[in-house]
Amino acid sequence: MFYLQQNHTTTESYSLWASSPTKASQSVPKIPSEVLQDLSFRFLANIPDEEKSDKVRMCFQVELAHWFYIDFYCKQEERKDCAQMGMREFARQIFKHCDELAPYATHVDQVIDEWRWYKSTVPTYGAILLDETLNHVLLVQGFYASKNSWGFPKGKVNEGEEPRSCAVREVFEETGFNFGDHRPRGGEKKLQKFLNETMVRLYIVPDVPTDFPFAPQTRNEIRKIQWFNVWDLPTDRNDQFHRLGILSNHNFYTVMPFVQDLQKYIVREQERRALAVGFMSIIWNNMARGSTDKVVPTIAHPIAIPAHAAPPPLVNRPKQARISLSETSVKGENAVDSILIGLLNSFPL
Repeated sequence: MFYLQQNHTTTESYSLWASSPTKASQSVPKIPSEVLQDLSFRFLANIPDEEKSDKVRMCFQVELAHWFYIDFYCKQEERKDCAQMGMREFARQIFKHCDELAPYATHVDQVIDEWRWYKSTVPTYGAILLDETLNHVLLVQGFYASKNSWGFPKGKVNEGEEPRSCAVREVFEETGFNFGDHRPRGGEKKLQKFLNETMVRLYIVPDVPTDFPFAPQTRNEIRKIQWFNVWDLPTDRNDQFHRLGILSNHNFYTVMPFVQDLQKYIVREQERRALAVGFMSIIWNNMARGSTDKVVPTIAHPIAIPAHAAPPPLVNRPKQARISLSETSVKGENAVDSILIGLLNSFPL
């Protein structure tokens, strides 16, 4: 795996979700009133009236205020009176301060639980970024995620936002890579799963340059960005996972459901590319010597893969998905012509 980037900002370890109201209230200092006033004005005072009556939707604004508080108050040396705290404790304090939220101040935890449940049902979109060999995939580590927890770049869709636009936006925010105009040959492929109650759709983006300057575009969202060998990733909880040293299956909890389908896609795509290169080589050779003979080539080996990117032995890859030209029955000149024409259309001379 290739190590790419790490945000070296260090923060005190704290929980984003305080589990005990009593302990949280006793141990966390109060936010200065002028700070609460500023946050209320920035994020709560000017939202539409119809949203002010929806306590769950208001929580999304409270979340934005929470991140702003952490980024622009807690990190300032001169604001030592602004302590870092989780979303629950922050919500308790701002609910008491804000007139629109004051009616819910006595049952903040219930409101937050409702909001978290609703948030879990909002679809998530992102991308699977593969290098040019298709053997390595880019994963990210959230800034506040548990240690060594890795996932695909992705995020929640905004109201009225198209799924692919959401995926493009989230991937750009988390990695700096924009795949908006990236359209693979043969059409764009995507994988979709349900993780708990959340629908997750990931667009497969092949041929991403490994030397691209990946970097998160938002504050305190992504800690690390790293390339991993696809064939080293665990495929399920029972996978005997010793290929990545100290990392274990639970470090890839949100990745595992997609790995088998991703590996099958890679095998098919690598075979397709190998066959295409083999056909084109013969076509060019025939054109060079002026031959019009119809030839059905036999490819003994797929495209050579650089040593540093070579996958494990083929025994570890799904045999049923592998196709070799020598096993394909092609009879008659019309069949050969069809194959050649199709390949020429896909790979213009």
